[in-house]
Amino acid sequence: MSSEVECEGWMVRCGGWNIIQSINMRYFVLKSGRLAYYKSKPRFYQAPIRTMHIDGNCRVEDRGLKTVNGHKVYVLSVYNKENYDKIVLGAFNIEEALLWKEKIELVIDQDSAQASPSGARMSFASDRFSVVTDDIED
Repeated sequence: MSSEVECEGWMVRCGGWNIIQSINMRYFVLKSGRLAYYKSKPRFYQAPIRTMHIDGNCRVEDRGLKTVNGHKVYVLSVYNKENYDKIVLGAFNIEEALLWKEKIELVIDQDSAQASPSGARMSFASDRFSVVTDDIED
C-alpha cells in the first residue's frame, strides 16, 4: 500500500453515547491504510486524536441523512468487525460523503485482494456483499 494520502479534508465527527448526540468538525486523513482525525489541519509530525487501521475486516455503512443539533448531516460509520473499533463521520453534502465512502472502500478492497491467497478477489467493503472473481481457472 502506498504512503500517499488517499483522501483528506474537514468532516463532522459524530459521537457521544448516542451516535448522533454531538458533532465536532475534525480534519480527517486517509493514508496508508489508516483513518485518522485531528482537531486542526495536521502539521509536521502532529499526533492524531484518534486513528483506526483500515483492513479487510472493516466495513463502511451509510447511515443516511440525520439531523444533528439542527444541521443536516450525511453520516458514515466505519467499523472493524473483528475488534469492534468504530469511527462515525459525516458530511454536509452527499457528494463529499460518497467520495469518502468510495475511498475507504477502495482501501478495504485493496487490503482484501492482497490478503486473499487464491485468485478470487472478495469485495466486502460495503454493507452490500458481492463476490468478484478475476480470471479463475477451473
